[in-house]
Amino acid sequence: DSCGPGAGPAVRRLLSSWAVLGVMDQETVGAHSGLDAGEMEGALGSLAASGYAVSHGERMGKYLEEMVMGGMPEGERVAALARGVAVLEGARPCDEARLADLCSRLAPADPSFRERASRYCALAAERSTAALDLGRAEAMWLRVGEFSDVPGRRADALWRAMEFEMQTGRGDAAAANLAVVERIYEQAGIRLGRWRVHWMRARLDMLNRAGVSALAHLEEAERAASDSGEPEALPDVLNARAQCLMRGGRVDEAIETYRHAERLPAGAGNLAARARMLANIGYALSKKGDLDGAERSIAAGCELATELGMAADRSGMLWQLALVRYWQKRYAECVETSFEAFEGAKETSNWNMMIRALTTRSAAYEKLGKLDLSGEATMAALAISERTGMGDRLAILYNVFETHHRKQMVWLDKVVAAVETQRVHAGTHEDIRREILSPLARELELVARLVDGSGTTEQ
Repeated sequence: DSCGPGAGPAVRRLLSSWAVLGVMDQETVGAHSGLDAGEMEGALGSLAASGYAVSHGERMGKYLEEMVMGGMPEGERVAALARGVAVLEGARPCDEARLADLCSRLAPADPSFRERASRYCALAAERSTAALDLGRAEAMWLRVGEFSDVPGRRADALWRAMEFEMQTGRGDAAAANLAVVERIYEQAGIRLGRWRVHWMRARLDMLNRAGVSALAHLEEAERAASDSGEPEALPDVLNARAQCLMRGGRVDEAIETYRHAERLPAGAGNLAARARMLANIGYALSKKGDLDGAERSIAAGCELATELGMAADRSGMLWQLALVRYWQKRYAECVETSFEAFEGAKETSNWNMMIRALTTRSAAYEKLGKLDLSGEATMAALAISERTGMGDRLAILYNVFETHHRKQMVWLDKVVAAVETQRVHAGTHEDIRREILSPLARELELVARLVDGSGTTEQ
């Protein structure tokens, strides 16, 4: 209104489009508002002449949304939102998160927008995962379940959210969503896939180090898969059982479980399951010290996974192979294999595996005496962990410290050698002793705090 009666209508249309679209791109805003380039320039000039600063960003978007959309009559608001959906659907690149938001606002007036909101939430979740914004990805998967009226789709979305929660160690959130999935299965009479409920309970138990309870849940999962006529699920259940046994140190039983899964009719005909079993058998053999047998088995699983296009599984197998080569003291090959594992994990947005591959590469570089490269890999792992909340942050931080400490020790050795073999100024000698002893005292103080907090006297 303060821009004057001549400019007011154009300014109102411009602000309304900004509020709906959440963007200030002239082409997109023009398509929504109907303003041509000259009219848009005129509206911007009127705003500036009236003392209003125009800025891009989230804060401006929220302000416009509250002040402009909040004052629109209901019919006008719904029409503006519907136009916004049509415009954004044709824009490139597509802003799936904004489309999901607009469709969710239209859903109360037009229920047909519920499924569209659900679909765009799923697309936004995939994009957020690729961008390392895992918190947003999890929130989007939860919204998929919120807007979908198809029980199976709602359950699948919650399973996806649970995977993020498990990877970030948030068992309580995963357990709450699991209870919702179970209710969906009960209310919709869904029998297929119920084995996954017991399977997830076992994973939650393993997260909480409750091995006995986990094994009991896996027995329930095996029975549920058999009762529902889903023999193809048995390899996954037995795979989880073997992993649980491995964590309990029962390596021989784990290997026998893997072998049993491999002999199942479903397992024998399921090449993807066979690839995973070969890799897992190899990892179990490595725990028994049979590194040659482990390498052969993991390499065979990796080769089969490559043939089948199992990109997500292949990166994990390559990491296992890198570990075996590290234990075999083939450090240069370990570096190459862990690099390949990292690239594969990056392509599939497997951030946990990226962290593991970088950590293994760092350890191999250290053995090769390449401390700068070791430090770079460790810092890259820490950066991913801090952005995603994944990985054992304490272990990664210690790896960073250890890498820098080793580099310091190399130079300290040279300082001491110089003191012992060369004539040095007495004042310089005293300064160096004082400078070295001061941080050493601080290190001893921190170590004491670690030991005091450990709850054990062994250290």
